[in-house]
Amino acid sequence: MAQAAAAQLRAEGATQTLECAGADAVIGGSRNTAIFNGGCARLQVRGNNNSVTIALASAALIDIEGSRNRIKIAATTGAPPRLRIMGGGTEVTSADGALAPAADSAELVGENQVLTLDCASGAVTLAGTRNRITLLGKCRALTLRGEATLVRAELAPGAQVLIEGNAIDLVYDVAGSDIPPTVTMRGLGSFAVRAGREAALSLRDPRTGQVTGTVPVLIRDLEAAIVEPGTLVALPAGVFADAAPTAAGEMQLDRLVALLAQISPRGVRLTGRDVSVQISAQRTEAVRAWLGARGIKSVSSQTATEPGPAGVEVLALR
Repeated sequence: MAQAAAAQLRAEGATQTLECAGADAVIGGSRNTAIFNGGCARLQVRGNNNSVTIALASAALIDIEGSRNRIKIAATTGAPPRLRIMGGGTEVTSADGALAPAADSAELVGENQVLTLDCASGAVTLAGTRNRITLLGKCRALTLRGEATLVRAELAPGAQVLIEGNAIDLVYDVAGSDIPPTVTMRGLGSFAVRAGREAALSLRDPRTGQVTGTVPVLIRDLEAAIVEPGTLVALPAGVFADAAPTAAGEMQLDRLVALLAQISPRGVRLTGRDVSVQISAQRTEAVRAWLGARGIKSVSSQTATEPGPAGVEVLALR
């Protein structure tokens, strides 16, 4: 039996209504507006700035490569759609206006995406940069890759979580259970914390053990230490690409700004360390400029010739 031909729109700036009749829907190009009827088995989008309204068959696949595409699911039958999204600024909405459909499994790769998904007790893999993702529906398995991403998730009791990226913040809840997830951490500056416990963490003086203040949990991976004469934060070389901060590094710097704003130091001293004096000076200047642009004043910088881990040390003076 021959497979039905896909309903296709490949153009620039076109507007068209097509019938899938159970086959695939394909859209290519940019700035197109398409309506697909007839229970489409799959939606494939290749291009940018397309607007698609579609009726989907059971367990259909939404496969998107491109930027700033807007997908509205007008109707679906049976099992919810699966997602594969590669690109930035994607928006997927369902008929009731929720930010995304349910998904038994989803793979998201891209940047600057803001999505809400329902895990439907399934397995979800997230990757990309600077994404803000909310996961509902008791995820049983969650893999987080990429960097500089915030994920809020409902997890099934005993869920398996793997965090392989840098500066990934996972705030989770386990509905109706005290059985925590099993979390495996790999990468720089990532963390997982149960919802309701993310308000603050204590700073302790390592010499006395006394609590000296609190910092928001989202900056706890700065590993602030109380020293004489202030609070010391180490920014390792890994948060920089040569001299400029990476996306994960930018998140670290934003957390540093939050910490400094809270403790209100009388001054901030930056010390750069590296085998290259030039790279060291450029890193400290990048940090100084970042802090200054966000209202942190009285920042001085220097490079160190004595041994020490490469990177930039930040000393907030009492």
